[in-house]
Formats: sequence, C-alpha cells, structure tokens
Amino acid sequence: WQKKPLSTLTEMRDVADRFRLRDMNVDIDAMNVAKLGTGPKEVVVFVDPQCGACHQLMEEAKALKDEYTFKFVVIPILGDKSNRLARALSCITDQDKAFEAL
Repeated sequence: WQKKPLSTLTEMRDVADRFRLRDMNVDIDAMNVAKLGTGPKEVVVFVDPQCGACHQLMEEAKALKDEYTFKFVVIPILGDKSNRLARALSCITDQDKAFEAL
C-alpha cells in the first residue's frame, strides 16, 4: 500500500496489521461512519451492525473517547438485515448520533 520496500519483520507486521487509509487518499468521512470521541488520535474500524464482537469493541472504545476519535465504518457483510440496518444508519447525518444508533 505504501509502495516502499520492507526490510524488517517489524515493518512487515506493521503493514500486515494496518491500512494507512490516509496514504491511499480514502475519504473516510464520505463513507457510512458512526463517530465516537474527540481525541487527537484517529482510529478507523470497519463494523457490521449485527457483529457481536464489533459491538463489544465499541463498548470498550467508550472508555478511550477522550484520547481517541473512533470512526466506525459500517459495512453490511452479515446478510440482508445488516444491509437494511446499514442503509438506515446512512440516513443519520450526525456521526455522533449514528454511533448511538449503531
């Protein structure tokens, strides 16, 4: 993604574990996003509205909302109900309110 050679195992792990969306010119805010927090560090997480593990992560993120700004990108991968929920969430223009609805 970064178009640079990797010379250490640490660099390889870093690339495998993280997407540098900024470097890929991806406009996260143009996506179906639910936002939590106001911290200076930004974290982007892809979630399905029906994913139990995703909701657990979102609950844990609440404790870190002063340190981080979380942007939960809603992607409906768990079926038709997820698709309907994602479409409904996309109608909410306030990203903070979208987090509560999610």
